[in-house]
Amino acid sequence: MKSIGSKEKIRLFLLANIGRVIESPELQAAADGAVQYSRRLRELRDEEGWPILSHNDTADLKPGQYLLREKPTRKSLPQFSRTISARLRAQILA
Repeated sequence: MKSIGSKEKIRLFLLANIGRVIESPELQAAADGAVQYSRRLRELRDEEGWPILSHNDTADLKPGQYLLREKPTRKSLPQFSRTISARLRAQILA
C-alpha cells in the first residue's frame, strides 16, 4: 500500500477544515510531524493557487494561523511557477 505524502495530508486536512482558523501545530500534526509542513503549505498556495490566507493577507489572523475560506476550484491559478527557462538560467550563470 502506498503511503501519502505530507503535502497530500495537509491538503486533506485543510479540505476537512474549510472556514476554520488553523494553527501551525495542527498543520504539522496533520503532516505527521513533518518539519517541512510550511513549505508544503506554500506550495499549495503559491504553486497550485489554493486560497489559503495567513496574517500577511488579513488582520483577522495572527502569525501561525491559516484559513482556507472556500474549496479551491480548478480555475484557481498559481501565483508563480518555480521553473525558469533554460535560456534565463544560462544568462544568470553566464
